[in-house]
Amino acid sequence: PFEDYYLLSIVNNIRIPRAILAVLIGWALAISGASLQGLCRNPLADPGLLGISSGAAAAAVIGIVFMTHWSVPEGIRPYVLPVLAFVGAALTAFVIDKMAQVNGKLQIVTLLLAGIALNALFAAVIGLMSYLADDQSLRLMTYWLMGSLGSGSWQNVMIVAPVLMLSTWGIYRKRNELNLLLLGEANAKYIGVKVERVKKDLLWLNALTVGVAVS
Repeated sequence: PFEDYYLLSIVNNIRIPRAILAVLIGWALAISGASLQGLCRNPLADPGLLGISSGAAAAAVIGIVFMTHWSVPEGIRPYVLPVLAFVGAALTAFVIDKMAQVNGKLQIVTLLLAGIALNALFAAVIGLMSYLADDQSLRLMTYWLMGSLGSGSWQNVMIVAPVLMLSTWGIYRKRNELNLLLLGEANAKYIGVKVERVKKDLLWLNALTVGVAVS
């Protein structure tokens, strides 16, 4: 019957992709937050505190505001926001990495302070974009910043799923090093952990994970 086909179409094309996206994004952000808490040895640390998610959001908002003035082909339009969000998260991670370097070592306290400062800066950038946006872009930007899976589709799942699975697997592989870092960086180094390498790897893996999840 037509009604059964209609309901099946809604479930297959609307409900299931949104549910899968919700699971993937929640899973990715949970793993990212847990790894940053272990890295910083602080239960309050998360991608938002370090400015990574704000950097991803700011880059995506810039894309939303100016996309109406760009001639973006329909074939690549779904990929624009994920790419911009990842670029924003990656640039944030790069800046944090450079700001937190003290005598060639990544200092956790400086990392947290740099993240808080960048978080405030990106909030100002988002505010500026809100001022510059036209009515259509402002509505889309506001709707996007509030967060919604309403536009979720199988195409979004196919874009997001492979990247998040690879990045979260990379974070999961660092679980033993994270457990040893809880003993202190000096003790972990004596045990054989390449502390600085682990810090950089986790920072970039989190940038990739958060950038794609936010977009």
